[in-house]
Amino acid sequence: MLFETLLLQCLVRGTSLSDAGSRISLDLTEGETGAFFKLNNRQSEACLRVQGNICDGLVLYMRTSEKVLCLAELKGKNTDHAAEQILNTYKSLKTYLQHVQEDIYNSHWYGCPSCKPHISTCVVCKKQVSTIRWKAYIYQRGASPDPIKSALVKELKQTFGEKGKGYDISHDSDIGKFLRK
Repeated sequence: MLFETLLLQCLVRGTSLSDAGSRISLDLTEGETGAFFKLNNRQSEACLRVQGNICDGLVLYMRTSEKVLCLAELKGKNTDHAAEQILNTYKSLKTYLQHVQEDIYNSHWYGCPSCKPHISTCVVCKKQVSTIRWKAYIYQRGASPDPIKSALVKELKQTFGEKGKGYDISHDSDIGKFLRK
């Protein structure tokens, strides 16, 4: 299952994520919880059932009742590829969360007890999934980013919301400012 895979295969110690010489981090304040998950490795790609390119990581950020899952990609210049990776990962994970396969649960059930007989219609689980706010963060190290294709900008905006609030492309390695918006 998604969260078991994330915890057992992808959880990163601490509150930062590194990849290919780049690093993003989160300084937590009182009342906040955060965790980083590294997604771009063979084992997690297979477990998470992502087809195609996967982004570098996922950041879980919680404050009071707010739950944010932020897909993160750490790049040098190629923002088009970064956006494609994030969008592909989002589509795969969202599908996985919304349309859980029956066969996974038939052999080993660990979820909500009321769900098993009617997994696709469990109101409790659907409500929990619907409270998650998805975001996307592309961290650019070094040089100015290549201009991103307008079609990808449009898709990022439709999927995550306005730039700076729902998605961002930034040189700031402190992802906390973005997550708190």
